[in-house]
Amino acid sequence: MKEAGKREYLHLETYDKQVMTALIASTKVMGEDRLEVSWKYGDVYEKILGKMQ
Repeated sequence: MKEAGKREYLHLETYDKQVMTALIASTKVMGEDRLEVSWKYGDVYEKILGKMQ
């Protein structure tokens, strides 16, 4: 996904299955209260949260 493509997700307040599929490579349940997420495009999650704050 190009940088411009990632920007289309920055304004979203909720994320549906289509958005999550575009951003997440894999997830692993690590325990009852822990989830490990591997992002397709580096630290997209941190960039999105940084823009939202």
